[in-house]
Amino acid sequence: MDFSLADSSKLYIINASGTMLYGPVTSGQNTENGYFMTDVIQGDDVTIYLFEPDSDKGESLLTIKRVVHGYKNLFSGMSDSKNGFGASLACNKNIACYPAWDEESDAVALVLLSGGEAWCSGALLMTANQGFNPYFLTAFHCIDTDDNNSISGSEISDAENWMFKFQYKVSSCKGNTLIPSVTYNGADFKAAWQSSDFALMEMDDSPVDDATRHSWFSWLGWDRSGNTPSSGTIIHHPKGNVMKISFD
Repeated sequence: MDFSLADSSKLYIINASGTMLYGPVTSGQNTENGYFMTDVIQGDDVTIYLFEPDSDKGESLLTIKRVVHGYKNLFSGMSDSKNGFGASLACNKNIACYPAWDEESDAVALVLLSGGEAWCSGALLMTANQGFNPYFLTAFHCIDTDDNNSISGSEISDAENWMFKFQYKVSSCKGNTLIPSVTYNGADFKAAWQSSDFALMEMDDSPVDDATRHSWFSWLGWDRSGNTPSSGTIIHHPKGNVMKISFD
């Protein structure tokens, strides 16, 4: 896929009803391999606008290689029993109902796999030196798309083209209104281990560098002491739903 925006160029996508505007996408989102995935846009009709200044006219590259159609509504009817790309169990509650977990939830993202047909979850993970590298903890099975308990070079290559969607939440505990989300493209594969369903990626872009939105993110800590906790909490996007929380 050819995707390369010239300096000062901006790309926007708007749906026909005018209820959703994606962008601006700038040259800062250019990827090394020219592969770029947009967020899911609401509706059946969209318009793509590419604005180029006279100084950069004709310098951008844009090829639309694939259009993915989400056949279930991702934008409304998000109750616990009927929502997103499938129903989530009743044990999964809207994160907005638990404000005490706001900080942790700001590390969690929905992942759109590179084929555009499946979702996963994961979270930003802090390093020991608190360097705020954009390391992203997720699951082995998200990369192992053929479910053979091993990861091939092509599967790693596909994972490095993932899209990460942060802040995919509803605005209130019982509401259906989404708050603004933020998406990033691309990551480098770092490590994985099938036995614990573990995978670690490093996003190409760090939210720390997003001056207008860096306060929307947090990084999770970790503990290798070996002490067994008495309970557990998970914040994730079951079946592509808005962010949910579950308690063990």
